[in-house]
Amino acid sequence: ESFPDNGKGWIISTKVEAAEKLLEIDRNLRGDDGKKKKKKAEEEPPTATSSLQLPTHLQLMRVDKKTNSTSFISGFYICPTGVGRTRFMSAGFSKKPPKNWMTKIFLDNFLDQDTYLLATQQHNILQQEAKDIRQMMADENLSIEDLKTKKMRTRRDMFCLSSPTEKAGSKLEQFWDATLLRVPNRVEKLLQLDAAGHFLQTPSREYVLDRKSQHLDITPSAQGVVRNCDKIVKRSKTLVLALAAMKMLGMYWARAKALDSLLKPWLLVASTGIAAAASAVAKKIKAEYFFKYTDEYRRKDMGKIPKLIWSDK
Repeated sequence: ESFPDNGKGWIISTKVEAAEKLLEIDRNLRGDDGKKKKKKAEEEPPTATSSLQLPTHLQLMRVDKKTNSTSFISGFYICPTGVGRTRFMSAGFSKKPPKNWMTKIFLDNFLDQDTYLLATQQHNILQQEAKDIRQMMADENLSIEDLKTKKMRTRRDMFCLSSPTEKAGSKLEQFWDATLLRVPNRVEKLLQLDAAGHFLQTPSREYVLDRKSQHLDITPSAQGVVRNCDKIVKRSKTLVLALAAMKMLGMYWARAKALDSLLKPWLLVASTGIAAAASAVAKKIKAEYFFKYTDEYRRKDMGKIPKLIWSDK
C-alpha cells in the first residue's frame, strides 16, 4: 500500500509470478497432462503487477525480471455516473498495439463473463446497504448529513473473504464501507430507489449486456466498423451476382462469348468462395457489436470451468 498526495490518495499494488499455478495444480490432481503449451527451456516467468489507485483507476502489466521492462500496460477507468451505474473505460499501451476493433471484441467477450453477475449481485448489496442506513439513522437518530461522519459494515458483514489472496479485495470493500456515505447525493438517491422497489427487479441479461446501446450507439469508430462490415457483405453479394450474370451472358449471347472463355469454372468457384468467406467474417465481426452472451452461451462457458480452473478431483 502507498498513500500519495500527502496521504490523500491510496494505491493498492500486488505482484505475483505470471505462472499457470491453478492449471498446473488441476492437472496434477487429475493426473492429466492436458494440452500443455511448449515453454522455452528454463524461461523465468514475468512478474504480473496490478496497481489500483482508489477509487477509479486500475493498471495491469507483466514485467520482465531481467530487464525490468514490459511490452504492454492495460489501464481501466471506472467512472461512476449514478447509484448502481458506472461507465467502464479502458486504455492500452503496447509495442505492437492491435486495432481498436480487435481490442473491443476481446474485451467485450471477457467482460460479458462477469458483468451480469455483478449487475445481479449489486441489487442485493444496494438493497442491504439501504436497510443498514435506515437502521443506523433510526438507532442513533441521525440525519443524512450526520451519516457523513459514519462508516457502514454492509460489505464487511455480507462478504466472506477468508482466503489470504483476498487481502486486496477485503481492503477495497472496507474502503467502500468507509467512504460511500460521504458521496454527495448518494444516500438520498439510494433510499429513493429502494423505496421505489428498484432493487427488487432483477435486470435482464439482454439489458445488462446490450453492447449496442452501451457502446455502438455512442462510439463513432464502432459505427464505422459496422458500416464497413455492411459494405463488405453487400459488395460480396454484388460480386457473386455480377460474375454469375457475366457467365450466363457469355454462354447465351454470341457477342459476349469472350466472357464465357474468360470466366473459367475454377475462377468462378474461387471468387465465390472468397466472397462468401469475406461476407461471413464481416457478419461475425458485426455481431460482436450487439447482444451476444445468451444464457446458452454462458452455460457453454460454465461447462469449461471444472476442466480448466478448479483444483478439484
